[in-house]
Amino acid sequence: MSAYEEDLYDDLAYEDVEGATDFYDDEGDEFESYEDEFDEFDEDDAYAESEFDEFDEYEEFAAMDEFDEFDEYDEMDEFEAFDEYDEDEMDEMLAYALGAEDTDEFFKRLFRGIKRVAKKAAPVFRKIGKGIGKVARVAGPILSKIPHPYAQIGGRVAGVLGRLMADGASEDEALDAMAEYAVQNPRALPVVATIAARSLISRKGARLSKPARKQAVKQMKATAKKLVQTRGRKAIRVLPRIVKSVKRKTAVRNVPPMVKPKIVRRTVAKVIRKPAIVQKLSRPSMLAKKIVKRSARSFSYTTPGPTKITISGA
Repeated sequence: MSAYEEDLYDDLAYEDVEGATDFYDDEGDEFESYEDEFDEFDEDDAYAESEFDEFDEYEEFAAMDEFDEFDEYDEMDEFEAFDEYDEDEMDEMLAYALGAEDTDEFFKRLFRGIKRVAKKAAPVFRKIGKGIGKVARVAGPILSKIPHPYAQIGGRVAGVLGRLMADGASEDEALDAMAEYAVQNPRALPVVATIAARSLISRKGARLSKPARKQAVKQMKATAKKLVQTRGRKAIRVLPRIVKSVKRKTAVRNVPPMVKPKIVRRTVAKVIRKPAIVQKLSRPSMLAKKIVKRSARSFSYTTPGPTKITISGA
């Protein structure tokens, strides 16, 4: 880990969790001296986009294997239920969402992609109107009761995404809220990872190649998965705070967008070794909890038959 990343880790260690994303105020200037050691991440260095197209997942995350001794939790059992085809299909959809030009389009692509994947597992979904708002209000609770993993994702995520879009939420607010939801349902981790990647690369995702966007998704998925595997479901709340800290620290440098997920991964790898820091950074955001709570409601839906289904939001 470079001095730059050591600095980032130290900032996180002392971060005021109630302030969520804030570093030191004036004291933060003292760390600027370390930034020269981060020149390895300049635009024209070995991190050219073409090289990311040759991404090797096993090589990229080999450094994380040392943390396997912590894998005493079974939080990821549901996440592991995806077969190889399903996961690749989901990655394609998530990578497409990253290419959106703005936040509103990103949310729409993400939601529509989840809906499209869920259709294969939940035929009743085809009977529901196409409007984003209607899907969020009606499809979500129904899909959440269907056992297929992607139907579950569609259902659990629908209400939260619908509420975020209705509120005009930022990507950072969406990341906090979706991470909070993933504490309840780890099947939402791919969506958390994608929003984290989007928060890091922002609109620059529209200029990245499809393989590069897909790599960003895979990197953040692996990072999110490792957090939950090693420190339990609540540890996913750490990811938004690290992402926001990395954004702040890289804002003053011309750091290539595809390098930022690497910095997050390496910071997580170090934070994960410190249970006390993980516990501190895993405290819930009150705003995120409020958003998730507001997205849970009761709904009625009449299926062909007719049969009236009433589902209470959880």
